[in-house]
Amino acid sequence: MDCGDGMRCAADGACEPIPCSEGFACVDGTRCETPASAGADVHGCAPIGCTEGFTCPAQTACVTGDPSADAHGCVRGTCDMDSECTTGGYCVESFCYPELGRCLMPSA
Repeated sequence: MDCGDGMRCAADGACEPIPCSEGFACVDGTRCETPASAGADVHGCAPIGCTEGFTCPAQTACVTGDPSADAHGCVRGTCDMDSECTTGGYCVESFCYPELGRCLMPSA
């Protein structure tokens, strides 16, 4: 039986996720824990917090305990104008981004 990427055939014949502790490779920004760990996926890969070595992307900051933070604890800066964003940032719809926004025509 072919269970697909990241899966394996269990003893009962059903497909199950391959745990990272048994060879599944976690993506950058995550580390191998257990599937029961906070924020972990079915393989046991859990986000590395910004207070634990993860570097927040441009125009975000590490803020512990903020409900708007992403899985790593990074929060996008708020603004009213470009000058309120860190060097090279742009204020787009009240949030700082590393690049300008794009205007798109609505789909028909």
